[in-house]
Amino acid sequence: MANGDAETGVTVHWVAPKFDTGEILVQRPLPIEAEDTVGANLLVEALTLIETGNPPYLPQNPEQATYHSWPTPADVRRFKQRGRRYGSLAETWKDLTE
Repeated sequence: MANGDAETGVTVHWVAPKFDTGEILVQRPLPIEAEDTVGANLLVEALTLIETGNPPYLPQNPEQATYHSWPTPADVRRFKQRGRRYGSLAETWKDLTE
């Protein structure tokens, strides 16, 4: 989103001893729309799968894995200058409870 990409992805994975290496529960590529706040819908899907009692544990491919750290203040400014905004916790909660 910050780089003007047309697509992103979201992964919900299990916790493992090494950071961000847990097996994948759900993963989706997503087109980026102007009003997007990525993640809430996939979190609902992940929680629903866990509730079934038989959720998937899909291995990650470390050669395909990417990681982005928290944005710096300069990143946030650049992001906002492009007309984007970060979603609020209230918006995420609303998405989760609808």
